[in-house]
Amino acid sequence: MTSAFTTPIVTALSVRARLVRRGGTEDACRAWQTRLVQLSVWMEYWQMECCGTPFRKDSEVSWRLRPAADVDWLDTVLEDGVAATIDAVEDHHGGSSAPPTVATVVSIATVHCRFVPEPVAGSGVMTPVDEAKRWNSDLGDRRFAGFLVRLLTPETNDG
Repeated sequence: MTSAFTTPIVTALSVRARLVRRGGTEDACRAWQTRLVQLSVWMEYWQMECCGTPFRKDSEVSWRLRPAADVDWLDTVLEDGVAATIDAVEDHHGGSSAPPTVATVVSIATVHCRFVPEPVAGSGVMTPVDEAKRWNSDLGDRRFAGFLVRLLTPETNDG
């Protein structure tokens, strides 16, 4: 499925080489010679702190995703239109009946901002990181709000 905010990407030889290095068969490599879709996923801080599994850039994850909703506040704190680029929200507490999305983590960024008690406009800071840890520190008076994660997953033809 491709939305206005997903980007189809044809796999590069480096992805195929990485699969071979990891012991992938030629069939597995051919399966990756398909169109891939980049998804932007929001993961709220409490999802990870409650029972999340830490992950790293270039690792494989299997998440149940739901449509992005209630992320407009990110535009208030970051002031850059990021909410419109978010395709889904990772939510392992919402009872989603969607099948797990298996994907490779392309990038991870932490998001911190001020809350008094609502998110403060323009107070957001997005920091690229290599690993999403279960517990993340605040940055001074900016509280850790969550992760913005970019995933790469095979395109599905489900309609």
